[in-house]
Amino acid sequence: MESQQETPIFLLIQRFTEFNQNYSKLEKELLRKHNLTKSGYSIMTVIKDEKITLKELVNLSELDKSTLSRQVKSLEKKELLIKEPGTDKRYSFLSLTSEARQLILTVSFELENAYSQIFKSWPADEKQLLLVLMGRVNRSIQSFNS
Repeated sequence: MESQQETPIFLLIQRFTEFNQNYSKLEKELLRKHNLTKSGYSIMTVIKDEKITLKELVNLSELDKSTLSRQVKSLEKKELLIKEPGTDKRYSFLSLTSEARQLILTVSFELENAYSQIFKSWPADEKQLLLVLMGRVNRSIQSFNS
């Protein structure tokens, strides 16, 4: 009976790091093409079709308040975000313009299209196996963090 050798954890970490760097690079290039930052795009995807306050945005996103404030101003300048005063002057509501909502769809489509090209030559069973394994890794990380 053959014994299966244990895969060293550092090799798994190395592959995760490599994947993360490649994914981030692809995403960054795509966002740069549309004159967006990762933080700005993240804010837009959190807001979507909602009207939310900055405080709600802080709670919903993983960005700190100073980054959020800077990115909100930048998105306002680009006319992708609308800031409307609330009835209480201490709060204002943030919402996306129709151009911003269309931009989210465009970026999502282009990212999906890029990965369709990347995985084009992969057999269906290998894509399914990757899906299962990535789901398993995510669940393991989530249970470790709980």
